[in-house]
Amino acid sequence: METLEETKLFEEEWKEFESNIWVSTHGNLRRKAKNGELVDKNSYFNNCGYRCFTYQCHETKKIKSKTVHSVVALLYIGTRPAGLEIDHIDNDKTNNHYTNLQYVTRDQNMAKTPAFLRIAAEGRTPKQIKKAQYAKAWIQKNKPAWNAIIRKSVKRRNMLDTEFRRLAAILI
Repeated sequence: METLEETKLFEEEWKEFESNIWVSTHGNLRRKAKNGELVDKNSYFNNCGYRCFTYQCHETKKIKSKTVHSVVALLYIGTRPAGLEIDHIDNDKTNNHYTNLQYVTRDQNMAKTPAFLRIAAEGRTPKQIKKAQYAKAWIQKNKPAWNAIIRKSVKRRNMLDTEFRRLAAILI
């Protein structure tokens, strides 16, 4: 038999956000249709993997975009204190249930990321981490140019291969 707490966890409670957007404890969205009925609201995933939605601001009449987890946290946890971020406790960006969200500092949030944990285990400093991220992005962006240069000059190939291996060693 389920306890009262377990039953509350699975029940979906709805609160109104802005004028005709309703958000549930599970992070589901609904909008009020012209006939007054609540229908599912469309959402999308941004390039960081967070679920987002657009709405028309009641006061300014401008179209705005919000992440679902930020609205769920605002409505069910409370306003976000200055300097804190919203953390997904289970590290699943698609799990927007209010019990999975908490306010933490930037350092606490970064400490939970898998890449940071892997690099911290190797004993790298934050400055080394930043350098490695920059080098990786630069290599991915300029790889076609490197291939063209390598094809043109056999003499330069050895130098570039060595440089490429040195940068790759930073990343691995």
